[in-house]
Amino acid sequence: MRPLVALTTFAVAAFVAGAAPVHAQHTPVPQGPFTAAEAPAELKGAVERAQKAFAEFQARMDARMADEMSRGGLPAALAVYRDEASSSTASLGRQYGGRFGRTSDRLRDPHNAAPQWAAALVRKAGTPDARDVPTWVVPIGTNVGVLAPLETREGCILCHGPVTTIPPATAGTIRATYPGDRATGYEVGQLRGWIWAEIPRR
Repeated sequence: MRPLVALTTFAVAAFVAGAAPVHAQHTPVPQGPFTAAEAPAELKGAVERAQKAFAEFQARMDARMADEMSRGGLPAALAVYRDEASSSTASLGRQYGGRFGRTSDRLRDPHNAAPQWAAALVRKAGTPDARDVPTWVVPIGTNVGVLAPLETREGCILCHGPVTTIPPATAGTIRATYPGDRATGYEVGQLRGWIWAEIPRR
Protein backbone atom coordinates (compact mmCIF):
# COMPACT_ATOMS: atom_id res chain seq x y z
CA MET A 1 0.00 0.00 0.00
CA ARG A 2 2.92 2.43 0.61
CA PRO A 3 3.62 3.02 -3.14
CA LEU A 4 -0.07 3.84 -3.74
CA VAL A 5 -0.09 6.33 -0.87
CA ALA A 6 3.05 7.99 -2.24
CA LEU A 7 1.54 8.29 -5.72
CA THR A 8 -1.69 9.71 -4.33
CA THR A 9 0.22 12.23 -2.24
CA PHE A 10 2.18 13.33 -5.33
CA ALA A 11 -1.02 13.80 -7.33
CA VAL A 12 -2.62 15.90 -4.60
CA ALA A 13 0.52 18.01 -4.24
CA ALA A 14 0.60 18.64 -7.98
CA PHE A 15 -3.05 19.73 -7.93
CA VAL A 16 -2.46 22.09 -4.99
CA ALA A 17 0.59 23.54 -6.77
CA GLY A 18 -1.63 24.46 -9.69
CA ALA A 19 -0.49 21.90 -12.29
CA ALA A 20 -2.90 22.11 -15.24
CA PRO A 21 -4.33 18.98 -16.89
CA VAL A 22 -2.56 18.19 -20.17
CA HIS A 23 -5.71 18.64 -22.27
CA ALA A 24 -6.20 22.22 -20.97
CA GLN A 25 -2.80 23.49 -22.06
CA HIS A 26 -3.87 24.23 -25.66
CA THR A 27 -6.97 26.29 -26.42
CA PRO A 28 -8.37 25.60 -29.91
CA VAL A 29 -8.09 28.58 -32.25
CA PRO A 30 -11.49 29.64 -33.65
CA GLN A 31 -11.73 28.83 -37.35
CA GLY A 32 -14.12 31.54 -38.56
CA PRO A 33 -15.08 32.95 -40.88
CA PHE A 34 -15.27 36.24 -38.99
CA THR A 35 -16.21 39.69 -40.13
CA ALA A 36 -13.28 42.10 -39.94
CA ALA A 37 -14.98 43.84 -37.01
CA GLU A 38 -15.34 40.56 -35.09
CA ALA A 39 -11.97 38.97 -35.92
CA PRO A 40 -9.86 37.83 -32.93
CA ALA A 41 -7.19 40.27 -31.79
CA GLU A 42 -4.35 38.03 -33.00
CA LEU A 43 -5.62 38.40 -36.59
CA LYS A 44 -6.17 42.17 -36.59
CA GLY A 45 -2.66 43.11 -37.69
CA ALA A 46 -2.87 40.93 -40.79
CA VAL A 47 -6.32 42.30 -41.62
CA GLU A 48 -5.05 45.87 -41.38
CA ARG A 49 -2.10 45.10 -43.68
CA ALA A 50 -4.39 43.45 -46.20
CA GLN A 51 -6.78 46.41 -46.19
CA LYS A 52 -3.87 48.79 -46.72
CA ALA A 53 -2.75 46.69 -49.68
CA PHE A 54 -6.29 46.69 -51.11
CA ALA A 55 -6.41 50.49 -50.93
CA GLU A 56 -3.05 50.70 -52.70
CA PHE A 57 -4.26 48.40 -55.46
CA GLN A 58 -7.48 50.35 -56.02
CA ALA A 59 -5.69 53.70 -56.07
CA ARG A 60 -3.14 52.37 -58.54
CA MET A 61 -5.77 50.94 -60.88
CA ASP A 62 -7.94 54.06 -60.68
CA ALA A 63 -4.99 56.23 -61.66
CA ARG A 64 -4.08 53.98 -64.57
CA MET A 65 -7.70 53.83 -65.78
CA ALA A 66 -7.99 57.62 -65.71
CA ASP A 67 -4.70 57.98 -67.54
CA GLU A 68 -5.67 55.55 -70.30
CA MET A 69 -9.18 57.01 -70.65
CA SER A 70 -7.64 60.40 -71.32
CA ARG A 71 -5.27 58.94 -73.91
CA GLY A 72 -7.22 56.28 -75.75
CA GLY A 73 -10.76 56.21 -74.43
CA LEU A 74 -12.65 53.21 -73.11
CA PRO A 75 -10.88 50.45 -75.10
CA ALA A 76 -7.53 51.59 -73.70
CA ALA A 77 -8.95 51.76 -70.17
CA LEU A 78 -10.38 48.25 -70.50
CA ALA A 79 -6.89 47.01 -71.32
CA VAL A 80 -5.64 48.22 -67.93
CA TYR A 81 -7.48 45.51 -66.01
CA ARG A 82 -6.83 42.96 -68.73
CA ASP A 83 -3.08 43.59 -68.90
CA GLU A 84 -2.06 45.05 -65.54
CA ALA A 85 -4.29 43.80 -62.72
CA SER A 86 -2.53 40.45 -62.33
CA SER A 87 0.92 42.00 -62.27
CA SER A 88 -0.33 44.58 -59.76
CA THR A 89 -1.65 41.94 -57.35
CA ALA A 90 1.58 39.97 -57.78
CA SER A 91 3.50 43.11 -56.81
CA LEU A 92 1.41 43.41 -53.66
CA GLY A 93 2.26 39.81 -52.82
CA ARG A 94 5.97 40.56 -52.98
CA GLN A 95 5.53 43.74 -50.95
CA TYR A 96 3.39 42.23 -48.18
CA GLY A 97 4.67 38.66 -48.22
CA GLY A 98 1.45 36.96 -49.28
CA ARG A 99 -0.87 36.27 -52.23
CA PHE A 100 -3.48 38.65 -53.65
CA GLY A 101 -6.18 38.36 -56.27
CA ARG A 102 -9.64 39.33 -57.45
CA THR A 103 -12.67 37.11 -57.82
CA SER A 104 -16.45 37.04 -58.29
CA ASP A 105 -19.34 34.63 -58.53
CA ARG A 106 -19.74 35.88 -62.14
CA LEU A 107 -16.26 35.73 -63.60
CA ARG A 108 -14.94 37.58 -66.61
CA ASP A 109 -11.53 35.88 -66.49
CA PRO A 110 -11.62 32.20 -65.43
CA HIS A 111 -8.13 32.59 -63.95
CA ASN A 112 -9.75 34.68 -61.18
CA ALA A 113 -11.60 31.78 -59.56
CA ALA A 114 -11.84 32.16 -55.78
CA PRO A 115 -9.32 30.36 -53.56
CA GLN A 116 -10.76 27.40 -51.68
CA TRP A 117 -11.14 29.18 -48.33
CA ALA A 118 -13.16 31.99 -49.97
CA ALA A 119 -15.24 30.02 -52.48
CA ALA A 120 -18.33 29.45 -50.32
CA LEU A 121 -18.43 33.08 -49.15
CA VAL A 122 -18.22 34.33 -52.74
CA ARG A 123 -20.79 31.83 -54.01
CA LYS A 124 -23.51 32.67 -51.49
CA ALA A 125 -23.11 36.47 -51.50
CA GLY A 126 -25.15 37.31 -54.61
CA THR A 127 -25.33 40.98 -55.66
CA PRO A 128 -26.60 42.99 -52.67
CA ASP A 129 -25.78 46.60 -51.96
CA ALA A 130 -22.01 46.51 -51.50
CA ARG A 131 -22.27 48.76 -48.45
CA ASP A 132 -24.09 45.95 -46.63
CA VAL A 133 -21.37 43.37 -47.29
CA PRO A 134 -18.63 42.85 -44.68
CA THR A 135 -14.98 42.10 -45.19
CA TRP A 136 -14.47 38.45 -44.24
CA VAL A 137 -11.53 37.01 -42.32
CA VAL A 138 -10.57 33.32 -42.37
CA PRO A 139 -7.61 31.79 -40.45
CA ILE A 140 -5.49 29.57 -42.75
CA GLY A 141 -2.77 27.95 -40.68
CA THR A 142 -0.06 30.56 -40.16
CA ASN A 143 -1.75 32.86 -42.70
CA VAL A 144 -4.98 34.83 -42.71
CA GLY A 145 -7.42 35.01 -45.61
CA VAL A 146 -9.05 38.42 -46.06
CA LEU A 147 -11.91 38.88 -48.54
CA ALA A 148 -13.13 42.44 -49.17
CA PRO A 149 -16.11 43.50 -51.32
CA LEU A 150 -15.77 45.52 -54.53
CA GLU A 151 -18.56 47.99 -55.26
CA THR A 152 -19.89 48.68 -58.75
CA ARG A 153 -19.10 52.34 -59.36
CA GLU A 154 -20.18 54.66 -62.15
CA GLY A 155 -17.07 53.93 -64.19
CA CYS A 156 -17.57 50.16 -63.82
CA ILE A 157 -20.92 50.27 -65.63
CA LEU A 158 -19.20 50.99 -68.95
CA CYS A 159 -17.82 47.44 -68.93
CA HIS A 160 -19.91 45.62 -66.30
CA GLY A 161 -23.39 47.16 -66.64
CA PRO A 162 -26.43 45.77 -68.46
CA VAL A 163 -25.38 44.43 -71.86
CA THR A 164 -27.69 46.89 -73.63
CA THR A 165 -25.77 49.84 -72.17
CA ILE A 166 -22.23 48.68 -72.93
CA PRO A 167 -20.84 50.47 -76.03
CA PRO A 168 -20.72 48.06 -79.02
CA ALA A 169 -16.97 48.41 -79.54
CA THR A 170 -16.34 47.64 -75.87
CA ALA A 171 -18.73 44.69 -75.93
CA GLY A 172 -16.90 43.33 -78.98
CA THR A 173 -13.54 43.62 -77.24
CA ILE A 174 -14.89 41.86 -74.16
CA ARG A 175 -16.35 39.00 -76.22
CA ALA A 176 -13.11 38.57 -78.15
CA THR A 177 -10.93 38.61 -75.05
CA TYR A 178 -13.23 36.70 -72.65
CA PRO A 179 -15.53 34.36 -74.62
CA GLY A 180 -17.10 33.02 -71.42
CA ASP A 181 -17.68 36.43 -69.82
CA ARG A 182 -20.40 36.52 -67.13
CA ALA A 183 -19.46 39.82 -65.47
CA THR A 184 -22.24 42.05 -66.82
CA GLY A 185 -25.67 43.15 -65.67
CA TYR A 186 -24.56 45.05 -62.56
CA GLU A 187 -26.08 48.27 -61.26
CA VAL A 188 -24.26 51.08 -59.49
CA GLY A 189 -23.78 50.26 -55.81
CA GLN A 190 -24.11 46.50 -56.16
CA LEU A 191 -21.51 44.00 -55.03
CA ARG A 192 -19.56 43.24 -58.22
CA GLY A 193 -16.80 41.04 -56.84
CA TRP A 194 -14.05 40.76 -54.28
CA ILE A 195 -10.39 41.41 -53.69
CA TRP A 196 -8.65 38.85 -51.51
CA ALA A 197 -5.39 38.29 -49.68
CA GLU A 198 -3.59 35.42 -48.02
CA ILE A 199 -1.17 37.15 -45.69
CA PRO A 200 0.99 36.04 -42.73
CA ARG A 201 -0.48 36.62 -39.27
CA ARG A 202 2.62 38.44 -37.96
